Amino acid sequence: ERLEPDQEHVTSVGHRATAIEFDELQSSFDRMQRRIAQPHRQLQQVLLEKTQLSDELEQRVQTRTRELASERDKANELAAIKSRFLANMSHELRTPLSIIQGYASQNAGGNLTTRRTS
Repeated sequence: ERLEPDQEHVTSVGHRATAIEFDELQSSFDRMQRRIAQPHRQLQQVLLEKTQLSDELEQRVQTRTRELASERDKANELAAIKSRFLANMSHELRTPLSIIQGYASQNAGGNLTTRRTS
């Protein structure tokens, strides 16, 4: 179908208007993209730095946790050694003291036990 001359003019003008609008949109989009590019790069840099700091902190926490676990194990081992030492010393001291107490009790006529309990 053939367009009337007026319709051809409207269609031609409509296409030009659409092309101009499209060019304006493209320019606006380009300006907007340039405006946000630098802040976007800065944000990416900050995020990278925060991630690196977080990773470093995580490594430090893991290292310190291992150190503390090692120190805890050493302290537990020393506590067990101390307990064994005290149990042995207590036994070593009780045995001769019991013998001495028995001799003293016999020499005192049994009064040492009575005095001690009163």
